[in-house]
Amino acid sequence: MTPIFPLHIPMMPHCQSKIKVFEKRYLDMVSQCLRTQSEFVITQILKGSEIHNPNQSLPKIEFSEYGCLVQIKDFDQKDSLELLLEATQLVHIKNPIQNIDGLWESELDILPFEHTELDTQTLENILKLYDTLKQHPYLQRQSLLPDTQNSLQLLNFLCMWLPLNEEIRIKLIRSENTVIRAQNLFDALESIEQDFSGF
Repeated sequence: MTPIFPLHIPMMPHCQSKIKVFEKRYLDMVSQCLRTQSEFVITQILKGSEIHNPNQSLPKIEFSEYGCLVQIKDFDQKDSLELLLEATQLVHIKNPIQNIDGLWESELDILPFEHTELDTQTLENILKLYDTLKQHPYLQRQSLLPDTQNSLQLLNFLCMWLPLNEEIRIKLIRSENTVIRAQNLFDALESIEQDFSGF
């Protein structure tokens, strides 16, 4: 069984994110992962909140059945525990259970994925979109920008940080290779642009 950490921002392989941890259930989870050099899963919250007030019952929460295994790359304990996470593999979350302390755990299936080369035009479109997104103050402030021009990493970065709905995210996650994921992303963005142009 693998620990599950539901968040409002999902993760994609080869991308990084920073999170703050302050609840005992997650502090214990982090301690265990550091001690055993093991991973946990980040998944996206669909409804509710993962924050638990110890004086109240466990919060009701719904999260995606898909997530991403993450490794703890670094941590900082100045005011609260801040983790630098790096995502590794996309997974399907099977039959999750919630422990008495509120921590979710689950069996996982690794989602198959093949890295395939992109054509020149698609790669140029990805780079153009990335050049726009990387100007966002939060990404710059948190130093979360990729330090590579690897097409898969840049594509996953866009899939992670662009404001997309759950249906689109699931389609991107379940894409079988790089070409299909890129096509699904740009199809979704074109559809969103057409929806807004209708107003």
